[in-house]
Amino acid sequence: ETTRRSLCFIYDFKYDRCNECLNDGQCYAGERKTNTKDFICRCKPCIYGALCEFRMDRLKYSFESLLILDVTSTHNEINFTTQSGPKSITWIYMSICIIMTIVGLLSNTCTYLALNQQKNTRSIISRYIQMTAIVNQLILICLLIQIIYIILNQYNILSNSFINLFFCKSSSYILNCFSYISKWFTAFLSISRARLTNQIHIYSRKQYIWLLIIIITILSLNATEIIFHRLINDPRKPNYFICTVEILDHQWNIFETIFRITNHIIPFLLNIYAVITIIRTVARSKSNIHKTNFVSEIWKQIKQYYEQLACPILIIMCSAPELLMILIIK
Repeated sequence: ETTRRSLCFIYDFKYDRCNECLNDGQCYAGERKTNTKDFICRCKPCIYGALCEFRMDRLKYSFESLLILDVTSTHNEINFTTQSGPKSITWIYMSICIIMTIVGLLSNTCTYLALNQQKNTRSIISRYIQMTAIVNQLILICLLIQIIYIILNQYNILSNSFINLFFCKSSSYILNCFSYISKWFTAFLSISRARLTNQIHIYSRKQYIWLLIIIITILSLNATEIIFHRLINDPRKPNYFICTVEILDHQWNIFETIFRITNHIIPFLLNIYAVITIIRTVARSKSNIHKTNFVSEIWKQIKQYYEQLACPILIIMCSAPELLMILIIK
């Protein structure tokens, strides 16, 4: 018997959903019964990639996220295809980084050798400058290695999964560690100059102990780079692995925020404090000797020591894009 009423059925939406997408991306499946690779990911704002693997929101962005945007030319290339060969922008990045590394090697080597004289090596300030030169050169080398790795991996040249995984987890970790350590070396160097200006005995083991503690802390706390960096494989691209960052717990995001801000702001404040201390001490001494106005002497010393003020200002300016992304982007 035919009825004249509608028959309603509950549709199970799980048949349209899948679990292939990262970073809370929505996965929509097609004909999964006939083709398991038939799906598409709908990414949240500031997230892109075939599997929503690249993030630009706050602290979850990575160097890979920034570079992949340039080594791929179109949205379709980013999401669906693997490029056949390097683009011109790739060679530009490589050339710039190689030039920076060579120039840095010459500059840092000259700095180290110039201070490696017997009468200079006794000074803790000279040793800080030498250590800073070494760390800065290591930063340039690590940056070059990471760019080469990202480009090789993007063009599917690295076929060995172990080597790929090793560089995925270690390159970003080592680069960030050396970057933070360099900032702290510069801060300790400025503090030592300030203490020398105030005629305070600065050759103390305590400074080395504090510096060692800070280095160990950076190496330990920055281990999240190793934990959350991982290789993923798009089922639609066999043997093509992508290095990405995925932080699932919100508590880790807060921890990363505090850690990065601390390593940017505190060395900057220590540098500024040390320079202000030097200028104030010298200005007070000269105003007492020459019986001149203290404020006018302050301005004279600022003009004389402007290069010491320029160092922390340049450091914070270079860190400004990252800090702005931390504070502004949700």
